This record gives sequence, structure tokens and C-alpha cells, in this order.
Amino acid sequence: MNFEEFSKNKNQFTLGHLTTESFHSKTLSLSIQSKENLPLAIQTLKKVDIDAFNLLLKLESEIYKTYKKLKSSLQSDSKIFICGCGATGRLALAIETIGRFTGNKNIVGFMAGGDFALIKSVESFEDKMDYGRRQLRDLGFEDGDVLIAVTEGGETSFVIGAALEATSLGSLDSYFLYCNPDSELESLDRFKMIQENNRVHRLNLTVGPMALSGSTRMQATSVQMFVTGLLALKDFGTEVDFSKYFRSSIKELKDLNYQNLEQFIIGESNEYIKGEKITYQSCEKYAISVLTDTTERSPTFNLPPFETIDDNYMALSYLTIEGATSSEEGWSKMLQRDLRELEWGDEFKHISVEQILKFDISQKSIERRMLSSIFSISEIDGNIVLKLHDLETKISVTDDLLTNHLKLKLLLNTLSTLIMGRLNRYESNVMTWVKPANYKLIDRATRYALRLLEINGEIIEYDDVARFIFDKAKTPGSSNESIVRAAVDNFSK
Repeated sequence: MNFEEFSKNKNQFTLGHLTTESFHSKTLSLSIQSKENLPLAIQTLKKVDIDAFNLLLKLESEIYKTYKKLKSSLQSDSKIFICGCGATGRLALAIETIGRFTGNKNIVGFMAGGDFALIKSVESFEDKMDYGRRQLRDLGFEDGDVLIAVTEGGETSFVIGAALEATSLGSLDSYFLYCNPDSELESLDRFKMIQENNRVHRLNLTVGPMALSGSTRMQATSVQMFVTGLLALKDFGTEVDFSKYFRSSIKELKDLNYQNLEQFIIGESNEYIKGEKITYQSCEKYAISVLTDTTERSPTFNLPPFETIDDNYMALSYLTIEGATSSEEGWSKMLQRDLRELEWGDEFKHISVEQILKFDISQKSIERRMLSSIFSISEIDGNIVLKLHDLETKISVTDDLLTNHLKLKLLLNTLSTLIMGRLNRYESNVMTWVKPANYKLIDRATRYALRLLEINGEIIEYDDVARFIFDKAKTPGSSNESIVRAAVDNFSK
């Protein structure tokens, strides 16, 4: 990355005007609540989730039109490709996995950076349209197939590239799901390419700001996972059938009990405060959602990522697959398929299958992480059962695997967010520990520092703070501190 290049093109990366990047009015005291009034913090996050699903209810007609259009174009041998980047990339792979568990092998999920990026985002992939085009081609997309391209913000270059490529490779429209109003995106050249292409069907799922500013792994990805699952996994005979499922599933998600998480939040955060670690042991059916939440803690809160068998550190949390005796078996059980490799030459050997398998998610990781506590997630007698030490709670499930995964996602998002609040990994609802690993995140870190400086009465130029953020991110040891807080301290009088 180069600061001069960032500064020259910053109008394409300064995204503070987007709804998904704004600050939710209901969570301004979230960091304080997480430490001083945990039941209220849990209730606060549940209210934000409910608000998002209530807004989604208002979009039922548009979602059904999209569903009907997509399904009417498919043939018996058509494949549905789903792509995303970061949180939406993990969403894409989760939907593919749910499909495989339910016998549907015609769904192909992929993310920027390939399967390796499930654990760690691959630098530069998000910002390159050509990489989105290339991954789609390599996976065998052809005429008669359809692509659902998912981006929380609506501006991710990789996803846009894949959406445009799908229209050039096949005769069917591609589908583009996003969570910001068009009026906020029209200044971005890359979004205009989508807007002006009549072969790309846009579905706007704006549901308001995130509970934690910019953390689109939360509400945006939750509603997009539900809608993408509807489009890819479900078959309804009539609009009445669609509506019945749509409304009853949302009601089930809104009625979910969050309060049983309180002691788990206290218990897990206390382990970390004592210097201990957690290993999540999941049954294979729900492992993809457990992996998603635990790996996304790293970029959101600037934590050490999952360790490989070669590393000399241990991540705060990790995943092991119940019953898996080898790394290969662990990945196969979780994804219900073999790992896929980007065969792009030596430049990309660091994200090869060989490197992925070094993230050993088999039962061997329990022995390797022998000092860590086990947080088990399993399905027993019609419930997802969560256990940590002597704590236990149950989530009732049905035969609808999509809704079951969403229930688990909502609870794990709440759990991890409030644990990190208790560990001081954000202030108010500002992600002060965001890791500025690309231009979009440099802008985010800059805006967060400016916001905290403004609260303190300090008015500083954007470029001055951005340069500080850029330089600080390149210094050794920067991953061990809050770069946003460092910027605030640097510019405070």
C-alpha cells in the first residue's frame, strides 16, 4: 500500500457517509454497558438485531420479486454461485455448506482469497475487480449458471468484478445484494458500473447502521445471510408459501433468547483476563458458523488470528471439529467438500491448500492447546447446546438449517462483541482496535480517530490523521496496540 496512491484516490475509499459505516444511536454506551450493566448491553444488541429484521420485513415484496426472477431462470443443471469478501465471503461459504448438509450440491460459494481467507483475509484481493472475475472463471462458471454477489457496503471491488464477469460469461442476469442506499453509493465509480449494467439485478437491503460502527459482520451480514439463503436454498410453490416462511422465520429470530448468554460472556472474558485461551469444539453441522465468528474477531478487534501448527503463539480462541482426527478430515467435515486451491502460481503459494491445512482444526488442536478451556457447541435432542465449564444453555432448533445457523450467528456475534467490550477493544460503539490492512480500513481508522478527537474538542485535518495511521500500521509491533487510540493521543493537545 502507498499513502500517495491512497490520498490521490481517497474519494473512492472515504466511506464515512455510508449508512453501514455510521454510528448507531442506540449503542453509544455499549462499551460501558458491557462492563457495568451486561444484561442491558445484551438487550441493546438484541434490539438492534430486531430493528434490522423489522426493516427487512418491509422489503418482503422486493425480495420475493428477486426470488421469483432468479428461480424462473434456472434449469435443472444450473449452478448457483455465491461470492463475497470478508464477512460476506464467509456467508457465501456458509450457504454452500448448508446446501451440502441438506443434499444440494449445486451451490458454489467462494470468497476473495479463496478458502484460505476463511481464516485470514488475503491482502489486496478485496480491492481488485480482476481477482473477482478470475476466481469466478476458475470455478467453472458457465452459461446457464447464476451468480449472487453479496457485499455489505455495495462497493467492494472484488464482488463487483465477479458480478460483471458473470454477465459476460453467461446469458442470465447476476444478482447484487447490498446494504446502503443508492444515493450514498453513486459517487463511487465502481458502484456506477453495477448501476449502469442492466444485466445486474440489484437488491437493496439497507437495514440501518451496525451495532458496532462499521462491523458489518453483524446486522448487514445477518440479513444478507437470510436473504441469500432464501434465494439459493429454498423452493416455494406460491407467494403465500414464500411469505409464510419469510415472516415466521423472522419472528423466530426476533423471539430468540439472548439473556442466557450473560454468564458465558462473563466466563469467557474472565478466561482471557487471566491469560487463558478458549478452544471452541463444534459438531460439524454448525462448525462453519462457529469458525466465522471466531475468525472474524481477529480483524474486528485486532487480535492474533488462528495460529498454524508452525506458529509460536496461540490465538485467544480457536476451533476444533468434533470427531475429526486429522486436519484434512476437520476441513472436510466442516465444508462437506475438499478444500479448493487458487492455482495462480508461486505468488500465491502462501494461500495454498498445504498452508490451509496448517490451521489444524481437528481434535489434535485440543492437545496442542492443552491449557485452553473447551467451549462446546453440539446438537442434542433438538437443541444446539452451548457448554463452558459448568455453564450450559440450549437453543431450540427446527428442521430448517438456515434459520438454525442464523440463531447461532446472532448469539455468537452478541457473545464475542460484548466479550471484547469487557476487554476494552472498542470505545462507545467505535472499533478503536480496527486493523488498517487496506485502503478502506485506513479510511475507517482515520474516521474513528477524527470522531474521538472531535468529541474531545480537537479539529484535525483528515490527511494528517490518515498519514499517521498509514505510517503507524507499517511499524513493528503496531498489531499490539490500538492504532486509532495512538492517533488520538498523538493529535490531542
